[in-house]
Amino acid sequence: MIYIQVNDRKEVEFIHHMPFDETHGLGKTQEELKQFGLFVESIPEAMDQAGKYPILKYDPVSGLYYDYANRALTDSEKIVELEQNLGNVLLESAADKAKIAEMETSQGDLLMEIATLKMGGSL
Repeated sequence: MIYIQVNDRKEVEFIHHMPFDETHGLGKTQEELKQFGLFVESIPEAMDQAGKYPILKYDPVSGLYYDYANRALTDSEKIVELEQNLGNVLLESAADKAKIAEMETSQGDLLMEIATLKMGGSL
């Protein structure tokens, strides 16, 4: 059994994996510990989410779960994010250049048609 204590915001503040161990335990009975906390069978694993850190919480209905709060990005996470943004900008730029080239071609065709019409020709 794992002993946990939860604050008013449902956040787990204290975890003890061996509460009844003779050497490393808390030196209290199960009834005494239940006055300040509760027992769970296991603690779920937190998911790794870039830019966030897990906050272990407990709800009597949901059990243990994680909320994720924003944190400052590490240097390597910033680099990855910048590289992704740069890649997106380059893709958008290439698409814009292709569209401009297409429009220039259309403009050239239209100018040729205008010139032909001005010279009395037909299309």
